[in-house]
Amino acid sequence: MSRFRREDWLELGLRVLGDRGPDGLTVRALCEAAGRTRGSLYHHFADHDALLSALVEHWAQRDTQALIDAVGTEGDARTLNDLALALDLDVEVGMRRLAAKAEWLRAAVGEVDQARIAFLTALHRPRHGGDAQVVARVEYAAFLGFQQLEPRPSAEEMRALYRRFEELIRREG
Repeated sequence: MSRFRREDWLELGLRVLGDRGPDGLTVRALCEAAGRTRGSLYHHFADHDALLSALVEHWAQRDTQALIDAVGTEGDARTLNDLALALDLDVEVGMRRLAAKAEWLRAAVGEVDQARIAFLTALHRPRHGGDAQVVARVEYAAFLGFQQLEPRPSAEEMRALYRRFEELIRREG
Protein backbone atom coordinates (compact mmCIF):
# COMPACT_ATOMS: atom_id res chain seq x y z
CA MET A 1 0.00 0.00 0.00
CA SER A 2 1.52 3.33 -1.04
CA ARG A 3 1.86 6.23 1.35
CA PHE A 4 -1.10 8.56 1.63
CA ARG A 5 0.28 12.06 1.21
CA ARG A 6 -1.00 15.27 2.78
CA GLU A 7 -2.42 16.33 -0.59
CA ASP A 8 -4.25 13.00 -0.86
CA TRP A 9 -5.96 13.70 2.47
CA LEU A 10 -6.88 17.21 1.33
CA GLU A 11 -8.32 16.05 -1.99
CA LEU A 12 -10.26 13.35 -0.18
CA GLY A 13 -11.44 15.93 2.33
CA LEU A 14 -12.84 18.14 -0.42
CA ARG A 15 -14.58 15.15 -2.03
CA VAL A 16 -16.12 14.12 1.30
CA LEU A 17 -17.14 17.71 2.01
CA GLY A 18 -18.86 17.94 -1.37
CA ASP A 19 -20.54 14.55 -1.03
CA ARG A 20 -21.54 14.55 2.65
CA GLY A 21 -21.35 18.17 3.77
CA PRO A 22 -19.46 19.49 6.78
CA ASP A 23 -21.08 17.09 9.26
CA GLY A 24 -19.72 14.17 7.24
CA LEU A 25 -16.20 15.55 7.37
CA THR A 26 -15.09 13.57 10.40
CA VAL A 27 -11.75 11.93 11.07
CA ARG A 28 -13.51 8.56 11.15
CA ALA A 29 -15.23 9.15 7.79
CA LEU A 30 -12.01 10.30 6.15
CA CYS A 31 -10.03 7.36 7.47
CA GLU A 32 -12.71 4.90 6.35
CA ALA A 33 -12.88 6.48 2.89
CA ALA A 34 -9.09 6.39 2.60
CA GLY A 35 -8.72 2.92 4.08
CA ARG A 36 -6.15 4.40 6.46
CA THR A 37 -5.69 4.75 10.19
CA ARG A 38 -6.17 7.83 12.32
CA GLY A 39 -2.41 7.83 12.84
CA SER A 40 -1.92 8.26 9.11
CA LEU A 41 -4.14 11.35 9.11
CA TYR A 42 -2.60 12.75 12.30
CA HIS A 43 0.85 12.30 10.81
CA HIS A 44 -0.08 15.25 8.54
CA PHE A 45 -2.46 17.27 10.73
CA ALA A 46 -2.13 18.00 14.44
CA ASP A 47 -5.90 17.90 15.00
CA HIS A 48 -9.24 18.33 13.26
CA ASP A 49 -8.96 22.14 13.22
CA ALA A 50 -5.55 21.90 11.57
CA LEU A 51 -7.10 19.62 8.95
CA LEU A 52 -9.94 22.10 8.34
CA SER A 53 -7.51 25.01 8.10
CA ALA A 54 -5.38 23.12 5.57
CA LEU A 55 -8.52 22.10 3.69
CA VAL A 56 -9.62 25.73 3.28
CA GLU A 57 -6.10 26.69 2.14
CA HIS A 58 -6.05 23.81 -0.34
CA TRP A 59 -9.48 24.77 -1.70
CA ALA A 60 -8.35 28.41 -2.02
CA GLN A 61 -5.27 27.35 -3.98
CA ARG A 62 -6.98 24.75 -6.15
CA ASP A 63 -10.27 26.53 -6.87
CA THR A 64 -9.19 30.18 -6.79
CA GLN A 65 -5.49 30.83 -7.19
CA ALA A 66 -5.05 28.15 -9.86
CA LEU A 67 -7.87 29.74 -11.88
CA ILE A 68 -6.39 33.21 -11.44
CA ASP A 69 -3.02 31.89 -12.60
CA ALA A 70 -4.60 30.15 -15.60
CA VAL A 71 -6.50 33.26 -16.73
CA GLY A 72 -3.78 35.79 -15.93
CA THR A 73 -4.11 39.54 -15.71
CA GLU A 74 -4.62 39.89 -19.46
CA GLY A 75 -7.41 37.30 -19.52
CA ASP A 76 -11.13 37.87 -19.63
CA ALA A 77 -14.14 37.12 -17.47
CA ARG A 78 -15.54 34.63 -20.01
CA THR A 79 -12.50 32.38 -19.67
CA LEU A 80 -12.66 32.67 -15.89
CA ASN A 81 -16.38 31.85 -15.91
CA ASP A 82 -15.78 28.75 -18.01
CA LEU A 83 -13.13 27.55 -15.56
CA ALA A 84 -15.27 28.40 -12.53
CA LEU A 85 -18.26 26.52 -13.91
CA ALA A 86 -16.06 23.43 -14.23
CA LEU A 87 -15.43 23.45 -10.47
CA ASP A 88 -17.24 20.98 -8.24
CA LEU A 89 -20.07 23.21 -7.04
CA ASP A 90 -20.92 20.72 -4.29
CA VAL A 91 -17.50 21.52 -2.79
CA GLU A 92 -18.29 25.24 -3.07
CA VAL A 93 -21.58 24.76 -1.22
CA GLY A 94 -19.94 22.47 1.32
CA MET A 95 -17.20 25.01 1.99
CA ARG A 96 -19.77 27.71 2.75
CA ARG A 97 -21.69 25.36 5.03
CA LEU A 98 -18.42 24.51 6.76
CA ALA A 99 -17.63 28.21 7.16
CA ALA A 100 -20.91 28.70 9.01
CA LYS A 101 -19.57 26.49 11.82
CA ALA A 102 -16.84 28.82 13.12
CA GLU A 103 -15.82 32.46 12.84
CA TRP A 104 -12.24 31.60 11.82
CA LEU A 105 -13.58 29.48 8.95
CA ARG A 106 -15.96 32.28 7.90
CA ALA A 107 -13.03 34.68 7.84
CA ALA A 108 -10.92 32.31 5.72
CA VAL A 109 -13.72 31.75 3.19
CA GLY A 110 -14.38 35.50 3.21
CA GLU A 111 -10.77 36.09 2.19
CA VAL A 112 -11.27 33.76 -0.77
CA ASP A 113 -14.43 35.64 -1.73
CA GLN A 114 -12.57 38.95 -1.59
CA ALA A 115 -9.72 37.58 -3.72
CA ARG A 116 -12.18 36.31 -6.29
CA ILE A 117 -14.06 39.62 -6.42
CA ALA A 118 -10.79 41.58 -6.65
CA PHE A 119 -9.66 39.48 -9.60
CA LEU A 120 -13.02 39.82 -11.35
CA THR A 121 -12.87 43.57 -10.73
CA ALA A 122 -9.47 43.74 -12.41
CA LEU A 123 -10.80 41.80 -15.39
CA HIS A 124 -13.81 44.13 -15.73
CA ARG A 125 -11.91 47.40 -15.13
CA PRO A 126 -10.82 48.00 -18.76
CA ARG A 127 -14.42 47.93 -19.95
CA HIS A 128 -16.32 49.20 -16.91
CA GLY A 129 -13.88 51.55 -15.19
CA GLY A 130 -15.28 52.76 -11.89
CA ASP A 131 -18.20 50.34 -12.10
CA ALA A 132 -15.94 47.28 -12.40
CA GLN A 133 -16.29 46.31 -8.76
CA VAL A 134 -20.09 46.54 -8.93
CA VAL A 135 -20.14 44.34 -12.03
CA ALA A 136 -17.74 41.90 -10.35
CA ARG A 137 -19.80 41.70 -7.16
CA VAL A 138 -23.04 41.11 -9.06
CA GLU A 139 -21.38 38.46 -11.22
CA TYR A 140 -19.91 36.71 -8.17
CA ALA A 141 -23.22 36.91 -6.34
CA ALA A 142 -24.82 35.15 -9.32
CA PHE A 143 -22.14 32.45 -9.18
CA LEU A 144 -22.90 31.86 -5.50
CA GLY A 145 -26.64 32.06 -6.07
CA PHE A 146 -26.62 29.44 -8.83
CA GLN A 147 -25.13 27.03 -6.31
CA GLN A 148 -28.15 27.45 -4.03
CA LEU A 149 -30.87 26.85 -6.60
CA GLU A 150 -32.78 23.58 -6.52
CA PRO A 151 -32.58 21.97 -8.87
CA ARG A 152 -29.21 23.46 -9.64
CA PRO A 153 -28.89 24.63 -13.25
CA SER A 154 -26.59 22.48 -15.36
CA ALA A 155 -23.19 23.83 -16.31
CA GLU A 156 -24.56 24.47 -19.80
CA GLU A 157 -27.50 26.46 -18.41
CA MET A 158 -25.21 28.49 -16.15
CA ARG A 159 -22.83 29.13 -19.05
CA ALA A 160 -25.77 30.40 -21.16
CA LEU A 161 -26.90 32.67 -18.30
CA TYR A 162 -23.38 34.05 -17.94
CA ARG A 163 -23.20 34.72 -21.67
CA ARG A 164 -26.46 36.64 -21.43
CA PHE A 165 -25.12 38.54 -18.41
CA GLU A 166 -22.03 39.46 -20.44
CA GLU A 167 -24.22 40.73 -23.28
CA LEU A 168 -26.21 42.89 -20.89
CA ILE A 169 -23.19 44.44 -19.21
CA ARG A 170 -21.54 45.04 -22.60
CA ARG A 171 -24.59 47.06 -23.60
CA GLU A 172 -24.39 49.06 -20.39
CA GLY A 173 -20.58 49.42 -20.40
